Amino acid sequence: DAQEYRRRYQVLQAYAREQESDSGWRSRVAIPRPIGLHYPDWLWRSRVEGSVLGQFIVDSTGKTRPASWHAIAVTHPAFEDAVVRSIPEWRWKPARNRGAPVCELTFDFIQFNRDGGVAQIWLATRL
Repeated sequence: DAQEYRRRYQVLQAYAREQESDSGWRSRVAIPRPIGLHYPDWLWRSRVEGSVLGQFIVDSTGKTRPASWHAIAVTHPAFEDAVVRSIPEWRWKPARNRGAPVCELTFDFIQFNRDGGVAQIWLATRL
């Protein structure tokens, strides 16, 4: 269920932040920009909501490695397809270890909602 996935994501993020505070490590940071993530039309019309919890690698240049994408939990395959199609547009400030850019294995939680009759896509990441 989406709330359980969100709770698990928040636990992972809290753990990562705690680890960062005591080391030279800094996790990747999203570069805010529009991304091509669209609510699948037929799921919208069918009033289906859902979520995707995914794991992927952000390389030292700030790009997501598309081949590294792995879905951990998906409520509907069409939501995962929408996420995967948008991956080439994702950009990040890369993770840093002692000031040097490095690759990072990371997680994101994407939720597709019909809030008030309007498509809402919520992406939980560190900003």
